[in-house]
Amino acid sequence: HFPPGWTQGDSLPVLLDLHYLAADGRDEDSLTRFGPIADAEGFILCHPWGMFFNWNVGQNSPYSSGNRDLLFIDMLLDTLHQRYGVDLNRVYAVGMGQGGFMVHRLACSLSDRFAAVAAVGANIADSTAFYCQTNRPVPMMMIQGTADSVIYYYTGLPSVWGTVPELVDFWKLRNNCVGNEITLNLPDNANEGSHIISHRWLGDQF
Repeated sequence: HFPPGWTQGDSLPVLLDLHYLAADGRDEDSLTRFGPIADAEGFILCHPWGMFFNWNVGQNSPYSSGNRDLLFIDMLLDTLHQRYGVDLNRVYAVGMGQGGFMVHRLACSLSDRFAAVAAVGANIADSTAFYCQTNRPVPMMMIQGTADSVIYYYTGLPSVWGTVPELVDFWKLRNNCVGNEITLNLPDNANEGSHIISHRWLGDQF
């Protein structure tokens, strides 16, 4: 998806929006509806499709087996740059569910390629966490629900790193977040009973 007025060679940022399990890019697009935001803010929107509606988030045994999704994303970014001139210094990724798990793996294995990432309703595979080797801090946003019945907030899951608070500590350590927590209560604009709290930690490099 290209914003209005885009021409070949424009050096625009790009957002990769990764689909959830058993879905594809069309499903993700209908869920997130980033198109109007991309048009307004002037960035390219890309919906990669995992093979067989699935992402290799690092839960295979051995760890290096399975679909080569890291290579796929790595080569996709090069192709987007070569064909459409995307700004490789402004590459972002977002994903929900299994797409969010894949975002965590991208942050671990391709940290040099992403300016920032966001994961929604996701955690990190335990093997991905074990082998995580970031080359730089990666600004990250995580959106989790305490009532999530799939990705539990306070309880761990098989082959998953741990609880959501433990996941936060995992990335605080790797991103060198040395400052105090900044907490902000956000309004329930949808008026459906949610209580939203923003927790923020600043790293020493951003």
